[in-house]
Amino acid sequence: MQDIYDYILWRGDLTIKQSEFNKIDSLILAQLSYVMFDDILAGPESENYITLQEASGKFWAHHTEEEINTSSRLVKESAFLLKKMADTRRYGNFLLGKYVNRIDYEKQQQFSAMKIKLPDRNVFIAFRGTDDTIVGWREDFNMAYLPQVPSQTDAVDYLEKIIRWNDWKIMLGGHSKGGNLAVYAAVNCKKNLKRRITCVYNFDGPGFLEKMVQSNAYKEVVPLIRTYIPETSIIGKLLEHQEDYLVVKSSQTGIMQHDPLSWKIEQKDFLYAKEIDHNSKIMDATITSWIEKMEIKQREQFVEVLFYLLEINDIRTTQDFTKIKWKNITDLIKSMNDMKPESKKVFNETMKLLWTEANRVMQSNIIQNRNLMIKRRNEEIKARKKSNQVLIAEKKE
Repeated sequence: MQDIYDYILWRGDLTIKQSEFNKIDSLILAQLSYVMFDDILAGPESENYITLQEASGKFWAHHTEEEINTSSRLVKESAFLLKKMADTRRYGNFLLGKYVNRIDYEKQQQFSAMKIKLPDRNVFIAFRGTDDTIVGWREDFNMAYLPQVPSQTDAVDYLEKIIRWNDWKIMLGGHSKGGNLAVYAAVNCKKNLKRRITCVYNFDGPGFLEKMVQSNAYKEVVPLIRTYIPETSIIGKLLEHQEDYLVVKSSQTGIMQHDPLSWKIEQKDFLYAKEIDHNSKIMDATITSWIEKMEIKQREQFVEVLFYLLEINDIRTTQDFTKIKWKNITDLIKSMNDMKPESKKVFNETMKLLWTEANRVMQSNIIQNRNLMIKRRNEEIKARKKSNQVLIAEKKE
């Protein structure tokens, strides 16, 4: 089956005018937002843009493949994707600018976005998802108890600041947290700007607290939202959603299906599954129930303790987890024992609740499967009896 790279190879020689912009192009631009364009693209205050081809040339003039290969998967693959896109008629002349990349440890924020001008005078605003920084993941966890996090507020401000009167149609999109930011910006921007948005692409991005999805502003935007999740979706099923979604097949398994480069493509569309798989349903039911049974204050306290443990053990990126040795594990356990009694109590109770909910969901699922098997067996017995009765009646005749 095809993937993003196959699509670029197949469609790269056709311009947007020859073959109109579609959902696969949107996913590719969402993935492109993971490229570290610092010192290459102009910032939000500038009206200077450069072509994607120029941006690729500058990027690879400053980085070697060996260096990029040491980056996290999303950052690494986006860089090589950039190189592929630069050599095509389809993407090479896209104009890139209004780039922002902000990491703020005090505000617990990781935010990045850029504006992409298409040849047909439409624009695509790409919001980056969570990178490999722990502060980025901390902001994601904060969504479980805060009505808005700093990146969501900045996404609205960014959108309102960089859109010009001559930008005809506006599309927003992002992968993971980037999809969440795209939706949030569309919901909360000014009405005169909102009317110009034609589509919001959310690729396996988490939802929101219930108050947000029940608001009239959110419901107004729902018809514009296009949400795509893989069969084993974990991130994209978090928190509350109102919009419909389509399930995409992936070449990966488990949590690795969150990687958009694994999503299967068939010509100009995704290859779809009928529904999310069994593992995703179990995980979704467990996490949803776990979160719902925690008060907002408990959610906040748990997140505080969890990331405190990571911080004092000098875990600042996801790659740091791969470097953990036995000593680090013993230090982590020791730091848990050294926590204040109240913090330790919150952490232990929350983890116990997660374990309880996981067991409850598993037991419920076992019972449901058993009842389904019994029902099917009874239906088979009834069908067999009916078939035998027909045969007996035919013999009597």
